[in-house]
Amino acid sequence: MMFENWTNSDFIQLIQTSILLITLFFMAYQLIKQHKQHIEQLEISNKQNWLLIYSEYTRRYSKILSILPQDFFDKQWKGKINIHMKLTMRRYFDLCYEQWSLYHN
Repeated sequence: MMFENWTNSDFIQLIQTSILLITLFFMAYQLIKQHKQHIEQLEISNKQNWLLIYSEYTRRYSKILSILPQDFFDKQWKGKINIHMKLTMRRYFDLCYEQWSLYHN
């Protein structure tokens, strides 16, 4: 038989090696599991951040539109542009650029 010439120390070494391998496999499994959980948490965090950014842009856009005349974006608009409207349009273009930059970067 295969184990006939083995001594007690050979069996002990076999058991220790087996325990070491089982421990290593268990640790590798736990690391992989933690890594997957970490990735899931990052994905959730990214979705939450995107929602916050989108909400902030919506809030700013609504504020800009509430300042401008209701028919300001109509092609037939004939009103005069004052300094406040220019500043508001500047904020609008800044907002558009921020959204464009986030999308393209």
